[in-house]
Amino acid sequence: MRFDPLPIHPDSLSSLTREDESAAPPTADCDHCDAVCCRLTVVVQPEDGIAEHLTTRLGGLRVMARDADGWCVAVDSARMCCSIYEARPEVCRRFEMGGPYCEAVREDYTRSHRTIPLHLTGTPS
Repeated sequence: MRFDPLPIHPDSLSSLTREDESAAPPTADCDHCDAVCCRLTVVVQPEDGIAEHLTTRLGGLRVMARDADGWCVAVDSARMCCSIYEARPEVCRRFEMGGPYCEAVREDYTRSHRTIPLHLTGTPS
């Protein structure tokens, strides 16, 4: 079964960002997640300054490229973190862990029982 990620477009998050910064902390925890957000289609804007080799064209839009398993190419698979975190696209900066869009994507993933292949590196200890 192929996982078809939801696209992240910068305009789609404007109404989903947290209005009240004093609200309860997010319930999501990246350490206990299947990294669903790392498989979403991320639309890149010119002002993001993302290197061309990390992007591709999809439906006329410049998006973050993905590897053969659908993971964003900026994900460092050895450390399971964003390798361009400090320079990540604006839409990624606005994707709030535990925010409404994060929760909706995780809920869709859970409801669909989709699997995301993990490729572990190194040898077992």
